Amino acid sequence: MKKSTLVKKVSETTLFSDFLSFVNNNDHVLVKESVGSLTSFAINELNKSYKNVLVITDTEENERFLKADLSVISNSKLISFPSTNHKPYDSGQIVDSGALVLRSEALEQIKSRAKKIVTASASAISEKVAPPHVLDKVSVAVSKGDTLDPEKLKERLVDQGYNPTRFVDEPGDFAMRGGIFDVYPFAGEYPIRLEFFGDELESIREFDADSQRSVSFLNQAKFIPDLTNLPDSEKSGFLSYFDNDTILVLINPELISSNIEELFHQSELAYKELDDSEISNPEELYLSGTEYITEISKFINQIKFGSSKEEKTKFHFRSKPQPDFHGNFDLLRKEIQKQSETGNNVLICCDNDGQKRRFEELLGERSKEFDYSLLIESLHEGFIYPDSGLCVYTDHQIFNRYYRPKVKRRKHQGGISFKELKDLNIGDFVVHVDYGIGKFAGFKNILVKETQQEVVVL
Repeated sequence: MKKSTLVKKVSETTLFSDFLSFVNNNDHVLVKESVGSLTSFAINELNKSYKNVLVITDTEENERFLKADLSVISNSKLISFPSTNHKPYDSGQIVDSGALVLRSEALEQIKSRAKKIVTASASAISEKVAPPHVLDKVSVAVSKGDTLDPEKLKERLVDQGYNPTRFVDEPGDFAMRGGIFDVYPFAGEYPIRLEFFGDELESIREFDADSQRSVSFLNQAKFIPDLTNLPDSEKSGFLSYFDNDTILVLINPELISSNIEELFHQSELAYKELDDSEISNPEELYLSGTEYITEISKFINQIKFGSSKEEKTKFHFRSKPQPDFHGNFDLLRKEIQKQSETGNNVLICCDNDGQKRRFEELLGERSKEFDYSLLIESLHEGFIYPDSGLCVYTDHQIFNRYYRPKVKRRKHQGGISFKELKDLNIGDFVVHVDYGIGKFAGFKNILVKETQQEVVVL
């Protein structure tokens, strides 16, 4: 079975159609009996009727699970807003700059009008951020063909918290070399190269910092500042980035509220221990439980998965959890035979091709009385969904293994990186792939097909 077939078989059922109709006719809905990754399928369906879907989970782990599921089943733009994991008022804790960059990037992406699903945990939204109007005000925008003094651009970037370097290596760096102006934004996967002819901005392109190869050409670029340098008094709640027509999805709403209240209580205790009137108070930095309730109340449409004392309007998915097999294939075979007798197909999601071949060997040939399918995809938790005639099981649950969501990493293409090049000194020995050993003699601009390019001199 293909992934598209799985999504189609789960979502194109009468119950899913009833779910969307129920949501359209009721502003607040409590969803019951949505087990495992079926919740992710339901959220993906909501994005077909609603342009923007905001999902808040009780824990960071559940947010990662949800994000991993959606990356498999959804074709929508997915934006994850991470937590900084920074303890309140702990000046000795090392700040994770990577998390700060991801938060900045997420805020910039959320402001776009594109159709999207945004995921965030209670701890992520508990930390206040720069509001949209402030972010627009302090950001630097440039367009191809602009007349712009590179020196003034340099001054503005320094004011925004960017650091001048020889070569850009990480978010927050910028470098000037003749008419070439490189900036590694706090938001975005790649650094951006601006090429000037005098004060005229001739081209804008994204490039790979290691290989220096162009990734894409742009007509405009936007450089947001280091958001940690903004005045705390100007910060607001994360939910201020969403219009009231965004559909809000809360997974385990009671736990979300209690976690936010606990985080704010911890910040109050830490603030009192400092006894320093010059430090911003918790109300300026963190979301209180009362503020959270006020902010979510602006959303007209709210869907809650899990227990909730408030919601009376309920929708039942009638799904069941994946059985426990404890790695016992005799139990698994009996389960497949049992489901086949009732007309259900068992689909086993495998992490890789090797795992798929292992199941084929251990389970043997398929038949009408022993109906199962194998798919090389990874979902966080299996479920039995009678309305679709499908039982979706995961290999890690069959073997009682902990599920670790896959993290996409950019692959290094080999050779020396620009990060390593910039640390070379004149006279250092290097090895050229074609010409062998040579001495590093610096950098030089040359003309290649009427285009200035910077090269390494050996």
